[in-house]
Amino acid sequence: MTETDVISQTRQVYETTASDYAAKWFDCSVMEPLLSIFVDTLGEPKTVLDAGCGPGRDVQAMAKQNIDVAGIDCCKAMIREARARVPNCCFMQMDMRRLNYPPEIFSGVWSCASIHHIPYEEIFGVLSEFVRILRTGGILALSVELGEGDYIDDIGRYIKRYTESELAQLLQRAGFGSIKRYCLTDALARPKKWLNVIAKKTQYLAGGLDNRDCIFCPDSRFDLNHEMGLAGVGSVLWANENFYLTPDIAPLVEGHLLLTSINHHVCFGDMPVGSVPAINNAKNYVRSLFNKAYNATTIFMEHGPAQCGMAGACVDHAHLHCLPCDLQIRKTLEKHLGSGKCCSIGDLAAIHDAGQSYVYIEESDGKEWVYPTDVIPSQFLRQVIAKILDKPTWRWQDDCRSNNVQRVFNATLRHLSACVPQVSASRGDTNEV
Repeated sequence: MTETDVISQTRQVYETTASDYAAKWFDCSVMEPLLSIFVDTLGEPKTVLDAGCGPGRDVQAMAKQNIDVAGIDCCKAMIREARARVPNCCFMQMDMRRLNYPPEIFSGVWSCASIHHIPYEEIFGVLSEFVRILRTGGILALSVELGEGDYIDDIGRYIKRYTESELAQLLQRAGFGSIKRYCLTDALARPKKWLNVIAKKTQYLAGGLDNRDCIFCPDSRFDLNHEMGLAGVGSVLWANENFYLTPDIAPLVEGHLLLTSINHHVCFGDMPVGSVPAINNAKNYVRSLFNKAYNATTIFMEHGPAQCGMAGACVDHAHLHCLPCDLQIRKTLEKHLGSGKCCSIGDLAAIHDAGQSYVYIEESDGKEWVYPTDVIPSQFLRQVIAKILDKPTWRWQDDCRSNNVQRVFNATLRHLSACVPQVSASRGDTNEV
């Protein structure tokens, strides 16, 4: 069999046995000793990806310790089990070989009895993905079957065994150091021989991703979400090398998303020359997602400051508001800003380079407009939408703490996360911005 064949076969085994597997292992405590060491080793803030989460047992255990945790599994039936058993946590169907998360977002990756289902030829790519999403100094915990060679087990799953030296060499080559082995003693629950290791990421990523004063940059990206009891890292619906997509923390309508740049740019007009195809590809992904989830067209809008703190911008990091609705926003905008001009997303760079702030809008008819401006109220676009919708409040700082808005946030995440695996997406086919 090829690598693709054995992975597909293993996934299918789990699809048909997910319920029985969950019943057998969900309440098992065998991994608690290693999980405790892993949690104690994590840096702050504690943000964890459970890669190969199965029915969500370990996600639940970490969530109970107030850890910001997300679970992924390539098996749809397992994700269904996890969502049913741990309804207050975030789970996404995802292949760990291509993680749809921004770089340096997690302080830990927990992977229990999952990577040994990946053939040796592909395992370095998986470890490299773990390195990419971990912060420097982040912790990886792995549990794999100890031994040599590979085999198909008695229910049809592919298993690649690892020796201590073989796994240590792979981890070091991928960018991990300080590798420690731990033994588990529950032989009844785990009759096979297991290799359990915890390793620390030592590799630094280039690019200067960290701006500690910005709530959309890595160090504080999801602190506010977690503080309010909302999904943090688990709210990421999609990401590539350029952007990440999350629900707005104070959604104006269900489905209100933010498409945010990975690197720190003050606005979309501030992005490098050549970024337009990447932006348009990301917008197309959002359109497809809204069409699948809501059978709705999309409105895009951005308040682009010429410099930090200018023209009433609330957060000086490029983020495009995406709403699945058909509202006539331009009429209200033009009462305050005058007539705009037709544009494309690519025209924003020239406006920004000229030292001009702007408001950008693409309505549901697909036509794009820009309004150069210098002085407008903070969160002006939120005010406009709130007025059209007859909403009493518009400041996200006020809205985000209301029970109703948090309900809409959770509904947005629940509805869209179920549609993400069904919407075609790609990573790595656009220019890095």
